[in-house]
Amino acid sequence: MARTMFRAMASVWVLSLCCVALLLFPAAARGQSWVLSGSVLDPDGNGVAGVDIDITSSGGVDLSLSGDFTDATGAFALTVVDVVLPGFYTIDLNPPAGAGYFPGSVADVFLAGSTDLGAFELEFGAIVTGRVIDESGAGIEGIDLEITDADGNDFAANNDDTDALGFYSVQIPHGTWDIEFRQVLPGTVSYVSEIVESLVVTGNAALADVTMVAGYPLAGHVQDESSAPLAGADVDIEDAATGAKIHTTNDNTDALGDFEVIVPPGDLTVIVRPPTGELLVPAVVPYTVNVPPPANDIGTIVLAAGVAVTATVTSVALAPVADVDADFVVSANQAMVATVGDNTSALGELAVIVPPDTYDIQLRPPFATGLAPVVLADIAALVDTDLGTVILPAGNSLSGTVTDAGDPVAGVLVTLSDAASGDPVYVFGNATNALGAYALRVVDGNYDVLFTPPPTSGLAAVEILGVDVLSNTSLDANLAGGGGPTEFVRGNADGVGSVGLSDVIVILMGLFANGPLPACRDIIDANDDGQTDISDPLWVLVFLFAQGPAIPAPYPDPGVDPSDDALPCP
Repeated sequence: MARTMFRAMASVWVLSLCCVALLLFPAAARGQSWVLSGSVLDPDGNGVAGVDIDITSSGGVDLSLSGDFTDATGAFALTVVDVVLPGFYTIDLNPPAGAGYFPGSVADVFLAGSTDLGAFELEFGAIVTGRVIDESGAGIEGIDLEITDADGNDFAANNDDTDALGFYSVQIPHGTWDIEFRQVLPGTVSYVSEIVESLVVTGNAALADVTMVAGYPLAGHVQDESSAPLAGADVDIEDAATGAKIHTTNDNTDALGDFEVIVPPGDLTVIVRPPTGELLVPAVVPYTVNVPPPANDIGTIVLAAGVAVTATVTSVALAPVADVDADFVVSANQAMVATVGDNTSALGELAVIVPPDTYDIQLRPPFATGLAPVVLADIAALVDTDLGTVILPAGNSLSGTVTDAGDPVAGVLVTLSDAASGDPVYVFGNATNALGAYALRVVDGNYDVLFTPPPTSGLAAVEILGVDVLSNTSLDANLAGGGGPTEFVRGNADGVGSVGLSDVIVILMGLFANGPLPACRDIIDANDDGQTDISDPLWVLVFLFAQGPAIPAPYPDPGVDPSDDALPCP
């Protein structure tokens, strides 16, 4: 009875409120003559034509409208046909299909009569299409597209799975995106994830086919030295031969410290990083996936307790140096320690977790910086260690080509030692490429340069002594060696006529001003001491103008070098 009376009273109150509303808002304000005006613009402020405008009440009822499309300038002036009460409404903006905009929606807009709604903005949206195929070229169904920006923020796209033929079509905002293609639901075949990185989207785009290779599950368990499982450890996979990262999904350990990822067959490197905040040493573990594979279980990976080594790396001008690679070598036995995340950030900051020990830390800047590498010797990293600011010196380029009687020799190791002390000089990037070329950086100095060919080449090493590197310097080497069959006139550096003052100038410019020098360095070894330095042009000057000792053979007629030295003479 009480419930019936309550319902009756509620009905009376609702009817009364409606009557009050009708009294307060005359018929002209109850909808049938409301005119709502405004405009729809794109992010550049241009009008968007043909946008369909829908209005929904707070109860989810669509209003009947007329003239509810924007004109060529993006303007609209629509009429609400229904009789409605003032209140809050949702306005939906639906651009024409293929116009390049995302639909828009504005909630909780209060309407109580004819209103100028002002300008609405639609975001640019491009249609990205393509196809995902397997190694045979057949389309793969059900591959999910994970779309993220440079900061790792996801964009929730609609209809972002491939269809039965492997095709996809998604709309995403303009910008730069990474698109990861991943298998979400299990199928008869497992596929290794793929990624399209740094895709710049400024309009509709059709991407090239993405090929996903068949893969196999690789499982493992991660724990600390106390056998406690580590949840949230990050597992990355690289190709062991190339170092290329293999994209995996769901590659963090679960609450039990377990993980399972899909990987291709072959030789892999498994890198396990500790959970955030855990001062543990990352693990680097080789693993081979065979075809057909047995159960691929890498077993238990133990992350040992470590210490943090930090530093800020700068130039002499104290500008931070990014992407400096830090290598940690145990001082006692020169064993290299595998490290992860060992490059400096954009701010020059270095932070590496290593086992407690004493290290020689090699800092290797990118060649393009113009800076020379350094070695911080005997750094005791037994507890967390901050090296402070480490300054890298300016470096000169020492570059050239190594040949064997004119043919380039790859894999030649170029090593330097201080010409005065004989101490080795740390360099990197010092192996010749397929064209026989090398390029490294060193500080100002006088060096003995040794060219050591691969053992399988059958070639002998060649050493060039006393090379001044006071600016960018070119130094070629011929592994056929000096004293070969090449005929020359000693001291005739310009190759013209007889030996004269012009030859002295060529030698001086070549040695001290980076000028051109003859490929046969024996020519400028005027005193035949097996080195090229200031004594050579002085020898020629004294011979020419002060009745000094004669220039050694071959002189004055062409001939081969009778001396056995390491100067190249192709």
